[in-house]
Amino acid sequence: MKIVFRVDASLKIGTGHIMRCLTLAQELKKRGANVVFICRSIEGNLHEMVESKGVKVVKLPQSNSVNESYCFHSNWLDAHWQEDATQSLLHIKGADWLIVDHYALDEKWESIIHPHIDKILVIDDLADREHVCDILLDQNYYLNAETRYKHLVNKECQLMLGPKFALLREEFAYARARLKRGFSEIKKIMVFFGGVDANNDAGKAIEAISGFKGEVIIVSGYTNKNLSKLEDFCTEHSNFRLFRSINNMAELMANADLAIGAGGSTSWERAATGLPTLAWPIAENQIHVLYDLSKAGIVKLTSPEKLEDDLILLNGGERMEMSRKGMEICDGEGTVRVANKLWSR
Repeated sequence: MKIVFRVDASLKIGTGHIMRCLTLAQELKKRGANVVFICRSIEGNLHEMVESKGVKVVKLPQSNSVNESYCFHSNWLDAHWQEDATQSLLHIKGADWLIVDHYALDEKWESIIHPHIDKILVIDDLADREHVCDILLDQNYYLNAETRYKHLVNKECQLMLGPKFALLREEFAYARARLKRGFSEIKKIMVFFGGVDANNDAGKAIEAISGFKGEVIIVSGYTNKNLSKLEDFCTEHSNFRLFRSINNMAELMANADLAIGAGGSTSWERAATGLPTLAWPIAENQIHVLYDLSKAGIVKLTSPEKLEDDLILLNGGERMEMSRKGMEICDGEGTVRVANKLWSR
């Protein structure tokens, strides 16, 4: 089976789309699939990292054209959508599945591609544009999940909705099975605001809790332009440690008592490992998800200005309930469920 992914990473996009697609790709490769990524060569791409995982990357060239599209994130494509479709099509023919994970692509792009490929899976989080696809996956938690795509997909499209389909690496299911979490005292805090963290929210968080006497681990990617500031802070505060581009996120989450972070795919990693979280959004598309998670009692919304007080007020009973409810909505088996569906169609 040949499966092609159309997905990008950049300083604007961040790393989350590539990472969740790579998680699914690794599961499909284990089953014998031939997997190819199509990615544009833009600043902040992760071509070398993807190739280091044994996945072929077709590199679309930089473009001088502007994406004339009504998509809210149209400028994330760094090319015109028709140009992108034409270039991608050269590498998609013959594939059994095309998986599209890109906020700048919609039914216009998909309509050009679909006649030349058997099936399309779209990964979306926004429900802000129409799609032509066979399966649509939205792994996020929304109180109105069942109605968000009602008028945005073709009637034949199958919907896979909610964190039970979250694309998590197998390490999270393993960590969950071995989990031993206590709630009496917060001794270790994990701070993570994504691989890029363009606005230095991790820096804002650690400044706010600089007086915390326990252990604080800060996780960041190498594309974070604020690494030197984080390093300097950790040098001055011996109980704060910086981890860069790690491969043991599940282990770190399982051993932490509390997370401070944003929305995005990390929400489901924290939920699967039952990690209570103080959070604020760092992108517009995270606002709705975090609000609904807060209403469900799975995270507690905060801000850099309120963080120190909220940390002090967060008691063990509240953290226990956040942990329990998070583990109820996400069991860490979503990648296997999605791969099973692709393999059976």
